[in-house]
Amino acid sequence: MSADETSAEQRRYVQHGLTPIECRGCDTAVLVRKNSAKHTSVQWSTPAAVTCPQIAAEVAAGMHSARVLGCPLLRRSIDEAVADGTLTVSHA
Repeated sequence: MSADETSAEQRRYVQHGLTPIECRGCDTAVLVRKNSAKHTSVQWSTPAAVTCPQIAAEVAAGMHSARVLGCPLLRRSIDEAVADGTLTVSHA
């Protein structure tokens, strides 16, 4: 497999199955893939510490953004998207 083919495969893996979801708390838009009931992949299009007030507050209090486990409002928005069928669990 060539480097170009490997790169294309990596892009497909990262991008395939992503659904745009907006946080119902702050309207931050993210891309989400649910691989199982417990596994959720979230890709932020902008730094979370800038767009999400919950994460921004933790960063302002001194926590590094990479150590913030997430936002409960976004988590609830993702759960609601699964419940209403907007986001499907792929069971990959």
